[in-house]
Amino acid sequence: MNQDIDKLRNNHGFSLIEMIVTLLASSMVFATASLLLITGLNQYKMVNAETVLQEESQIAQFFVTEQFQEAMNYNVIADGSLPSGYNKAVEIQKADGWYILAKVGNELRYGKADGADTSERLTDFSGKAKSKTFLASNISDLTFNVNSFTEAKNYGYVYITYKFAFQGKSYSTNSVINLRNGKIN
Repeated sequence: MNQDIDKLRNNHGFSLIEMIVTLLASSMVFATASLLLITGLNQYKMVNAETVLQEESQIAQFFVTEQFQEAMNYNVIADGSLPSGYNKAVEIQKADGWYILAKVGNELRYGKADGADTSERLTDFSGKAKSKTFLASNISDLTFNVNSFTEAKNYGYVYITYKFAFQGKSYSTNSVINLRNGKIN
């Protein structure tokens, strides 16, 4: 029993140098793991941003293409005629009435609008809640190469550019749309 007590008395624990070396080694492991985790999260955010932009642009592009192909008439609305908060808008006439495609803030919206003229249709559309055909929430710009159906018939197509921005990433896509109802005979 005396031998056990002597062993306990001679056990002095870790030295200061051993503790410092252990702390340095574990700090290096922790720093490396943290760096890998942060890098992985940044890569995930970047890929996620690109995916969101591509998905939104494809959805908007396919939907808008279909609407213009079915159009009997359309008119890009001048900036001075737009309600507050609207950046771009176009009214599209289809067989069942008029529709508005508008960039409101950073959102791209589409919906049916009632009214005898452009002003009444814009007022009706702007008074509605976000439509179920809400297309994108990251659109930064929307441009048309021709402003009217008549011009588009002369060109034979409508050329639309969509620009999106999300988490520091930007993405641009274009549509070249042949008008089914605008063919020149």
